[in-house]
Amino acid sequence: MKKSNILFTILLSMGAIIIGIILFLYFTFSPTTDTERNLSFGDVGLSVEIADGSFVKPIVRTYALEKYQSFSEKKQRKIQEQTLGKIEGDIPCVYLDGNKESLKFSFTNNGVKAEPNDVPEIKLTAYPSHYEDKSPERVITDKLLKNESGEYFYTLRRYRTQYEKYFLETNYIQLIYNINGKEYISVFSLHTSTSDADFFKNEILQQPIPAEK
Repeated sequence: MKKSNILFTILLSMGAIIIGIILFLYFTFSPTTDTERNLSFGDVGLSVEIADGSFVKPIVRTYALEKYQSFSEKKQRKIQEQTLGKIEGDIPCVYLDGNKESLKFSFTNNGVKAEPNDVPEIKLTAYPSHYEDKSPERVITDKLLKNESGEYFYTLRRYRTQYEKYFLETNYIQLIYNINGKEYISVFSLHTSTSDADFFKNEILQQPIPAEK
């Protein structure tokens, strides 16, 4: 083989490797695309509306409950990790200041608006957000409420002790509901915080404030 051909092959291989690395970094460290944010692995889907009008949509995954429960613990953990996004700012932050209807929910079946047979159940896991918080994650189970317009909603609270004026909590949410006699589960993650504090001008509270719920 001629030296020129060998050199060309080497350069071509190096170029392919460099392009591969660039593509890997791009897809790994880019925000989740709109087409990947709300995925349903069946006929039923869930839409989540953030009350404060956050432009970042949550990353939602919807499964038949029986199918989801058949997944290994490792696979369920991987799904949860997907809902946390790829980079900072990839999931919504809900500000708790006076937002009674923090989250609103709507359901579809084959693309058509659907009504759950029963009031959907919500399971919220709140993780420690401060180095002084040594307690394990908290699990809150509840049911959704309906407003006067017939929309399902839920009021988020601060579920961990607050040690500083500014706080940022991470919550993993599982919604279980029944449509046409079949149970489904939708999962997503979000942050909660307050708009009356500045991260860059944070203050340690003299007296920690207990969780609201």
